[in-house]
Amino acid sequence: MTAASKHIQDVVRHVAEVEHAFLLHGDRHDPVTLPWMPFQAADFVAIMYEVMAETGGDEFLDIGCGPGTKMALASDIFGLNTSGIDIDRQMVEQARSEGLHAYTWDALEFYDYRSYDILWMYRPFRDPEHQDRLEKLVFESMKPGAILAGGAWENHPPASWTPIIDDWELRRGAWVKS
Repeated sequence: MTAASKHIQDVVRHVAEVEHAFLLHGDRHDPVTLPWMPFQAADFVAIMYEVMAETGGDEFLDIGCGPGTKMALASDIFGLNTSGIDIDRQMVEQARSEGLHAYTWDALEFYDYRSYDILWMYRPFRDPEHQDRLEKLVFESMKPGAILAGGAWENHPPASWTPIIDDWELRRGAWVKS
């Protein structure tokens, strides 16, 4: 086993342990937000390999970052400069305890989505109106050439965007903003 593959295994193992500890975190009856749920590390890494082939950028934002596991993978495996935002203060504190740049997200409108080359979002809101508002804000404010990845959204990315992975049947993928 090479040192690189050993490093990836160690990172994925650590991420799985953190995700397991937080799997049932959150109010499962909150009408607006969803409790944090992990996105399979292997699926995330597979999508990110495709994304990295399409960008020279290195600024990554995880929208609804939870305990920061996707930021850890993006940083440790792909060498990206990562940031994350989440509405749950306990999740933000967990991400920070891992040495990650995570911020509490009090108002959707006041976050600068234009600074990032890659944005990851996996449906942070249960309420369709909140999710729809977030998606429209992110779609509109991303800079041209930035990549949006993740899924389970209310809306498909605009038709003018270039798909990298478009598996809308499974409601996930990655698209480059026109």
